[in-house]
Amino acid sequence: MKAKFINEVLRAEDAEANRLIKQHRNRGISYDWASDPEDFNWNEDKYKKWIFKQAFKGGDTYELAKEAEGEPGLMEFVQQTYLKYSEWEEPLDRIQTDIENQLEER
Repeated sequence: MKAKFINEVLRAEDAEANRLIKQHRNRGISYDWASDPEDFNWNEDKYKKWIFKQAFKGGDTYELAKEAEGEPGLMEFVQQTYLKYSEWEEPLDRIQTDIENQLEER
């Protein structure tokens, strides 16, 4: 149920995501996302959706990328998937670059 809820929130716009979270809290269901990171496994589709959502917000790409630090398992996913053989690039740099690329595509 937790993974389904998180997927719903990822797919939703900000207002809709806040409504879903409030709805779950009103039912007495509280999720501490950072407490159980193995319940949320990142994959390329979820990563691309997250990047798209961040780019859609607009603003400073560095600040948008910094929000990745609050997402359980995201930095590790980027490190293992995209930077496995990179000695100089950091996950935050890669995320910022991906957000910038998404903004250019819009």
